[in-house]
Amino acid sequence: MKKTNVSISMWESLKILGQWDLLQAAMENWSASNELSRNQEKVLTNVAPKEGVHGGQK
Repeated sequence: MKKTNVSISMWESLKILGQWDLLQAAMENWSASNELSRNQEKVLTNVAPKEGVHGGQK
């Protein structure tokens, strides 16, 4: 799992400050929004072809 330099310095800063709860919350947020994006993509790709641009079959 590679992180960008910005991310590493952010996580390192949080660790150094002892903000474990903050770090954990940030990680959970990041995971949740990542999961949401993936699910949204799935929904869009599943729905779009069937329904089409104009609302699809009625």
